[in-house]
Amino acid sequence: MVKSKFYVVWVGRQTGIFETWDECNEQIFGFPKAVYKSFKTKQLAEQAFNSSSKEFIGKDIFETDLTEEQLKAIGKPIEDSISVDGAWNTATGSIEYQGRLFRMWQFLINFLMQKI
Repeated sequence: MVKSKFYVVWVGRQTGIFETWDECNEQIFGFPKAVYKSFKTKQLAEQAFNSSSKEFIGKDIFETDLTEEQLKAIGKPIEDSISVDGAWNTATGSIEYQGRLFRMWQFLINFLMQKI
């Protein structure tokens, strides 16, 4: 399944919401100080286009493909918890493991072992 994106152009040859990168790129490529951003949903793209770009550029905005029902079923995260993750790079043989406090996203441990 190909995920679609929506591209908002606030400053460009033509402003608006575009459904492909090529359409967006036509409006911004070579345009001095073009202002644009991609969004996962048309609803958020429309909200962004009707607002100031400053409310969206460089901001950490929650976007999801999940429905409201799915989000409700998942529930809210437990803030007093620890998140852990491990990864292995098959090309280099390196492994990495890290743990973070969820509430502050502070590292507890970050372990990287490279193949000798």
